[in-house]
Amino acid sequence: QSKTISIVCRFANYSCLSHCFVKKWKSSSPLTHHHHHHHHHVSKQEIRGSACVFHRNLTTTATATATATSPSPPISSDQEEYKNIVKEADMALEDMDYHKALSLYKQAIDHFPEVHQNNVSSLQEVYLKLAACCHRLCHFSSAKEYCRKGAELQPSSFHSSICWQRLGYINMDEATYSSKASTEEAIKNSALLAVDCFQKAIDIISDDKDSYYGMGSAYYRLKKYVPAIKAYTKSTEHDPDFAPSFHGKGECELILQKYMDAVESFNKYLQLSEQYYTSHGVDSHQVDFGKILCDTLYKRGFCYLEMGSYEAAIADFSNVLEYGKIHKKEAHYYRSKCLFLSERFKEAIEDADEAISLDPNMAGAFEVRSYSYTALGNEEKALEDFERFNFLTA
Repeated sequence: QSKTISIVCRFANYSCLSHCFVKKWKSSSPLTHHHHHHHHHVSKQEIRGSACVFHRNLTTTATATATATSPSPPISSDQEEYKNIVKEADMALEDMDYHKALSLYKQAIDHFPEVHQNNVSSLQEVYLKLAACCHRLCHFSSAKEYCRKGAELQPSSFHSSICWQRLGYINMDEATYSSKASTEEAIKNSALLAVDCFQKAIDIISDDKDSYYGMGSAYYRLKKYVPAIKAYTKSTEHDPDFAPSFHGKGECELILQKYMDAVESFNKYLQLSEQYYTSHGVDSHQVDFGKILCDTLYKRGFCYLEMGSYEAAIADFSNVLEYGKIHKKEAHYYRSKCLFLSERFKEAIEDADEAISLDPNMAGAFEVRSYSYTALGNEEKALEDFERFNFLTA
């Protein structure tokens, strides 16, 4: 049951992972981007897009919970009607009809209070499902209220831990996806609240990888990268195949300029990611795997560049350009830099040309091209590019 219900909450990971996976960098340097922490607004349609994994596991959880219990007394007519309503609500949730599911779950709680008197965990599950519907509909205040109600029913129970965990993710998503709340101060405050929620979840269940992953994501938003790495590491200790935590850990190590550690984390992520997403039923309608792959290869390539492993960096930037999803101009620029440092000056100029054609104001590309022309003895073009570089960086 622990494993099954833990999966129930994982849909929130895909929402929170958007800050790691599906973003376009605003500058040519990964480090510059991270330190500024740009956040994009996401439509309600987009926030709903990753819900079907969660839905499938919700209904699985309900079934598993029912079959795991000991034989019960004969079912009353109220209990039978209640079960039918919840079953219909589960089907609506799986079909992403959140309004219908929300209405039915409310009906199950309001009309049949006696059914829950001797089965508090069942009521907690319904509160979790209500929170899920509200979360998907961007009704964040209601989602948080349902989580708190569920957590308060049995404060030290397994379901209470899941309620706190979900509340942590909802706090972060509210700051990210709500246009009214998406300010730097709001994002910081929501991350602080999330840390507290994840800690409460961990205090109840100390070996839940999802809670540690959420804790790492919250610390990442607070730019507290060392505790974020510790939380991500704890997550992978409890599940060595949990790919998202390796990605988050790698991002923090990149920011801290621990390039060798970051490469190791990104390698592990790339090794595990396909199996992880497949096993959790995630498909290309929910996550753009091409973007995730490009993003990870781009960051690993940058690490290789900083480590002086130019051939490895060139290979990663070449793959980014082959997939062609994101980071095209940056990949051309960094590959040109690697080629120049490898004394492949003509190829460096070609890549710099491509970067400049995509962004005429990319100062670094003019600098690399200037040095490459100098190495080839073309002083006139070298001076022209160097003057352009100075103008752009003045």
